[in-house]
Amino acid sequence: MSRATLIRCAASACLAIASLALVSDAHAQRPWPGNGMNQGSSFQFRPGGYHQVGGNVHVNPATGSMAIPGVGVQKSSGFYHSIGNGYVQNPMTGNIYNPDTGSYSSGRHLSFKPGGYNQIGRNVHHNPVTNSLHIPGAAVIKGSGIYTPIGNGYYENRATGNIYNPNTSAYKSW
Repeated sequence: MSRATLIRCAASACLAIASLALVSDAHAQRPWPGNGMNQGSSFQFRPGGYHQVGGNVHVNPATGSMAIPGVGVQKSSGFYHSIGNGYVQNPMTGNIYNPDTGSYSSGRHLSFKPGGYNQIGRNVHHNPVTNSLHIPGAAVIKGSGIYTPIGNGYYENRATGNIYNPNTSAYKSW
């Protein structure tokens, strides 16, 4: 796909996103997917940030958690081992956490999508491996649909509830 074609697609996608945002504003106010009772998965952001306290040790004063980048995170719910791309997972529960973004997800449905994004326009990035577009702060356009921002660098496909972070390549499916 040529650069001009990608930019035209991005412009069309921006218009579609603006329309989608207006139509689904009430839907956008709903709680996080899976936060209801008896649901097997949830996705949320944890409070606070990590501060270096010595050597390679970081502590989150809001939660009392301790992180050692590349190794894992010790939380009140157990030890989370590094699984790549900045994410750690509790092997006992399957829960996944990213201390850099604060994202916390229960369930085992996290995968990493291939490739990275290259800037092709002023505010348009393209992933040649997945042929998806990222317009930071506005949307990610993938073959599976349009993902709109939900915070901390994450985007959600409102039709499926799936969540994606183009910076870490993390993809949470339900």
